[in-house]
Parts: sequence; structure tokens; C-alpha cells
Amino acid sequence: MDISGLVGKDFVAVQRDATVSEMIGKLIAADQREALVFDKDKFLGLVVEKFITKSHLDASTAKLTGLVKNISPVDKSMDLLEAARLMFTSGIDILPVQEKGKIVGIVTVNDILTEAKSLPGFKGIKVRDIKQVDTPKLTSADMVGKAIELLHKEGLEALPVVEKEKLNGVICFHDILKKIMIEAPMREKGFRNKSSRAFEAERSAAMELKVDNFDTHTHCCTVTLGDSLATAIDLIKERDVHALVLINENDNKPLGLITTNNLLRMVSSFSNVVLENIRFTGLEETKLRPDEKAQVKEIIAQESEKIGRRLNNEYSIDVHIKEYKKESKKQKYDIHLKLLSPGKNFTSSGVDWDIVTALRMAMKGLEKSVLRQYQEDISRKKPYGR
Repeated sequence: MDISGLVGKDFVAVQRDATVSEMIGKLIAADQREALVFDKDKFLGLVVEKFITKSHLDASTAKLTGLVKNISPVDKSMDLLEAARLMFTSGIDILPVQEKGKIVGIVTVNDILTEAKSLPGFKGIKVRDIKQVDTPKLTSADMVGKAIELLHKEGLEALPVVEKEKLNGVICFHDILKKIMIEAPMREKGFRNKSSRAFEAERSAAMELKVDNFDTHTHCCTVTLGDSLATAIDLIKERDVHALVLINENDNKPLGLITTNNLLRMVSSFSNVVLENIRFTGLEETKLRPDEKAQVKEIIAQESEKIGRRLNNEYSIDVHIKEYKKESKKQKYDIHLKLLSPGKNFTSSGVDWDIVTALRMAMKGLEKSVLRQYQEDISRKKPYGR
């Protein structure tokens, strides 16, 4: 499944010599969060709105150069899962798409997540099955300067606002930027700021505003642990948000956030690898999340492919996973591997509180055993695996 059917042409484009305020004006007018930066027809990268709130600059005169994030455009033929992985690892929400060397559109995180609902294995996954983000909370009396500092520190797009421990809204970069900049006098191509000092004074004054001066309700969307992941994705797309507040449905207290980055992590963990010669025992009985189980399969597939080349690709692997202390929050994992090849059998094991560590330990032992036998057979000039 490729991304060719997801490419949209609705994006903000600016030239590299544009001022920051001019770009902000275009973002707000289009209600977008990212802009594509060009040098004439040459694509240079992306500018994301949250970078602007972190920078102490005069938006009326500062150019975009120092704010551009380098990202290579992708082709329409890119696989959906590959696109999800690129978004997740790069920390971006749009991918510029090229055709014959020219930018023809973008694919957004919402496009990727919506399409992912049709993937095999997606149906039935609940919000409780994915990793949530534990986050600090704000009150309406906190200053927006504190909100911006925490948003950058935590690497988030939004933070919950609470009153007496109950959810009262969210505050996000998008709303902060709109409030600060829209209240400045506008001109045709950006915002009028008479001087650097005037802009800094305006910005400093904005930082002293309290959270209750901002709209904390428009982008406040909630889910519960029992909701389906498909419902969460539909809500993100419908309300155009980057984070949902996970709440306790009994008392409306926030438990954390479900972010688009969390969801990308889940989608990118789905695998196209073939596991025909690998058998798992005990994996489905563990308390691992679906994305963690997918990661286990991915690691086994990748590592076994390297080992298989030493065996003329004539092999099978039995993977036995045992989970201890199932009643506690933390589990210990015992992994036993058995590799069968014509005339050769190999075993290895790994134990750790982290399943990936235990798995890599076991695979490393297996690889060493196979390599040792391979070298012995080569020294005897005996074709391996025969």
C-alpha cells in the first residue's frame, strides 16, 4: 500500500527570504502548522510553528533560514508503513511529495493514520493498547510563558489544563501563536511591528498572559481507555488536533495524552516482513502492547535474515517467550530460541526485564553459535548446511 492516493495540494509555501511574520500570517490565514520553504523552485525544508515560539527573534525582520528543518521529499510510491516510520522518527507531521524533482503536494499525519485503519491487525485495538504520554498539567492561573516552556521541554503540542484535578481544557502551540500574533496589527504581508523593541515588548507582554486568556476548549478532545483506536483517529481528524486527553471516565481526571506521535509509533510498528520460517510460543499471552509485539517480530525477522545467509536460507526458528510476575506492573522475560537447519541444531536464551534486551541477547548468542560452526565447516572445506 503506497501513499499515492493520499497526496494533497493544500499547503503553505514561502520563499526563503520571507520574514517570519509573513510566514506566520500565511499559516494563520490557512489554519496550518507547517510551511514549505523554497528558494525559487528549489525545496529547502519545513518550518514548524512551535519553533517560532522558542526563538527570541524579531519576527518583522528575521528571515526563515535559521528555522528551516531539513527534510528530503518523498515519492508517491513510498510505502504507507515506511512513511509512518519516517514521520515518527523525524518528529514531523507532513511529508513533502515530489514528482520528477518538483514538489507536487504533501501527505499529512492525519492522512497516514486514517489510511492505517484498513491495515490487517488494526481492528480491535483499543486506546489502552498503546503507550500514553504522562504529562505535567497546567491551571488557568498559570502564565502562558510557563506553558510554552513545558511544551518545549516535554516535546508536546498540547498540555491539559485542570481545575481541582479535573480536566478543564487544553492549551496548544497553535492557539498560543494565533492569540499572540493576531492581536498584533496586521498588514497585507504579515504583521506590522515598528521596531525590534516594539516586537519584543509585545511578545514579553504576551508571555505574561494567564492561560485563562486563551481558548482552552476548542481543541480539547477526550478519549477513554476503552475507546477503539479507530475512534481516536477519527476524532483527531475531525477536530484537527495533535493530541487527545486520556481521561478516567468515572471522574473526568486526566490520565495522560494520546498524541499523533503515539499513533504513528503504533502504525510504524506494523510489519511487512515474512515470518514463514519463524514460530512463536507465548508471545500472545504476554502483557505486551500490540506495537511491542510487532517490534519483537520485526527484530526476529531482521536478525534471523542475517543468520539465514550463513545457512543457505534453509532454517526455521522456534521462539519461546515466558513472562514472569504477571500480576505486577513490571514483567521479566525469559526467551529461548531453537534454530533448526539440515544437520544442525542451535539453541540460545536471554533473560531481562526489557523484552527487547532479552531478545537481542538471545539472538546474539544464536548468531555467535552459527558463525562458530560456519567457520569450523569452512576450515574443513565442508559446504555448510549440507
